[in-house]
Amino acid sequence: MWDKTYAHHGLTMRDSLRRHNGDVSFRVFTFERQHIPGAMYIGDYPELQNVRDHGPKGVALFWTMEIACLKQILDMTDPNDLCVYVDADQWFTSSVHPLYDVFQKSHLVGLTPHHFPPGQEEREQHAGRFNYGFAIWRNSTVTKLLVYDLLQKTMSRCDANECGHQRYFDELASGLGDAFCELPETVNVGPWSLPVIKHDPPIYNEQRLISFHFHECRRVPNGTQCRNPAFVGDVKFNLSNYSIHESTRKCVYAPYIRELARYLPSA
Repeated sequence: MWDKTYAHHGLTMRDSLRRHNGDVSFRVFTFERQHIPGAMYIGDYPELQNVRDHGPKGVALFWTMEIACLKQILDMTDPNDLCVYVDADQWFTSSVHPLYDVFQKSHLVGLTPHHFPPGQEEREQHAGRFNYGFAIWRNSTVTKLLVYDLLQKTMSRCDANECGHQRYFDELASGLGDAFCELPETVNVGPWSLPVIKHDPPIYNEQRLISFHFHECRRVPNGTQCRNPAFVGDVKFNLSNYSIHESTRKCVYAPYIRELARYLPSA
């Protein structure tokens, strides 16, 4: 799901997903009508338009729409289908198929922990245990009930000061018991964990990296002061507001922004 300001991230994610996972079905919900194959305009779906009109405002609306769009997809797919949510600023560097060896037939929901660095575990109290940049949902009656409940919670309270909806997933995961799957640390790796990624293709903790989450990677005006500046031609980015290991910068950030630049609108 994205709006026009995030389309370049989303299209770069789509390309990487197809490059390593050519057999997946890809759907994108958009806030504006966009000439993208398979794009689904939110205004064409009454339930989604209702959430857009009456849900929280600002960035909290995007978090709430993530759950509303998931509910819409579950209503459109068949029982037992796997529906995978992916943030637009995710970038795939290998196949997702190893995840299906972990996500068993008995699992209904799979989420990725934040994996905060040692000594920073207390950050879960604010941000929640899980980062909702990548998630697997099995279409079932129970799953639909969980998503409906989650949507009601986010509609009533989705506070940007409390990391939006992410803390709701702590309760959801604990309530599922054995039907919950904690996904491997090689997917949805984010800068908040201060990762060290090496080699080409990228390796993280001696395993093939599946995807990296470019949280806070933004195009910025050329005169802007930022923590991790980088240029592609005359286009300036702030790669992250976190510290970036030089190897990680070389192995994932540099190739990502080169791909991202292909979809940037003219300045």
